[in-house]
Amino acid sequence: MWKKINAILESISSHWSLIALIGSTGFVTILTSWAAAVTKWLAPCGVITWIACGLAAGGLFVLLWLAAAIARERIIKASIENHFCHRQDSINPLQDEFKKRRIDVSNLVSPIEPIVRKKRFIECDIVGPYNIALSATRPSEGGMKDCRMTSVCAVMVADNVPIYNFVLFEDCTFERCRIHKVTFLFLESDYVWANQVLPGLHWLTPPPAVGKKATQR
Repeated sequence: MWKKINAILESISSHWSLIALIGSTGFVTILTSWAAAVTKWLAPCGVITWIACGLAAGGLFVLLWLAAAIARERIIKASIENHFCHRQDSINPLQDEFKKRRIDVSNLVSPIEPIVRKKRFIECDIVGPYNIALSATRPSEGGMKDCRMTSVCAVMVADNVPIYNFVLFEDCTFERCRIHKVTFLFLESDYVWANQVLPGLHWLTPPPAVGKKATQR
């Protein structure tokens, strides 16, 4: 019931915005045309000039309206994103399982070593910015299931090259999580596996060269 009422109100609101835009544009157009008609140096130019002035003013009004709407949308989006990124839950990093928590990656990392081991995240928000690598000691350990990514990138690293300044998630499981503002680091040999587990990754590096070994885990 409430969903139907909310849908009706949203429909009225959207139509009212359109009506307000059309009405305001029409008013500005008519007002400008009238002003042009009574202006001494424009009055002799005739009706076509008056109408042209009105249409120009109306078009400019619409452009300003759209610019204001876009600016407002971006401000709201930035405010929501800022609130999302800076409001994390207080957690105990020694827990083995987290459910429906908003977690900053830095709150999971031990001061001794940057490794997160054998954790299970269920319907959590994992928030960066952080460089992250995934690892499994056995094929059956860890994994990602039905996770959504926003502002997530991926970088391919050459095999047998040391990597620094990242957090390693070892044997960790992510189920129906939202991952935001992190950069995944993958070895060349894990390229195929990464695209299967996390489809739609935004790669910052080119795919492995033809002939390179890109295996599936």
